[in-house]
Amino acid sequence: DTVDWRVKGAVAEVKNQGKLCLANYAFTVTGLIEAMNFIETGKLLPFSEQQLIDCASPNYSFGCQDGFVSSAFSYAQGYGLQLASDYPWNSAGEADCLYDSSKAIPVNYNLKDIENFSPSALKAALVDSPVVVMIETGEDAFQNYVGGVIKTKCGSNVNHAALVVGYDSKRWGEEGFIVKNSWGPCWGDGGYVYISTKGYLNQGAGACGILVSPMAPSKN
Repeated sequence: DTVDWRVKGAVAEVKNQGKLCLANYAFTVTGLIEAMNFIETGKLLPFSEQQLIDCASPNYSFGCQDGFVSSAFSYAQGYGLQLASDYPWNSAGEADCLYDSSKAIPVNYNLKDIENFSPSALKAALVDSPVVVMIETGEDAFQNYVGGVIKTKCGSNVNHAALVVGYDSKRWGEEGFIVKNSWGPCWGDGGYVYISTKGYLNQGAGACGILVSPMAPSKN
């Protein structure tokens, strides 16, 4: 009835990308890799978004501009990721690459598409791990979110990557996907937003387009 990877200890604290760097893709990729590393090792280690922003070539991502989760993940597969303590966040934005391969932790799994427009497929994938989604964030229902489950007034023109860490029907009395954002813990419900699991919303795309293009990790 409920899946919550925060309770299992697999989800690091909410981070804040700030207003200077549109790097939600980087925060989503590190969040997924943090969770997978915990599932594999039992250790929750915070990984470096700054490495993805600074070091991934144009073939992989776009620095502080909007990038692609799948491409940034491919970079992480190829080079590994350093810990945030070794490669800290630079709030000023993109900087010179300081990648140190000796400190990088390998990423030994793939990213696969989940059946889209299917709440049941997304929920099934969440049993095994957190899941990456794209959502629309421009509407007031999202921008000004403070609590509850978003069902309406949030479109499906997806423009923002986020990490779904479970689903719950108890907190708000109706079922919602638990979505970790990268706008800091002061936004939303402690940095999280609950988005309806109802599949008929937005002509099947789901509230905020959450069902449009979900992706989950898979073993090589």
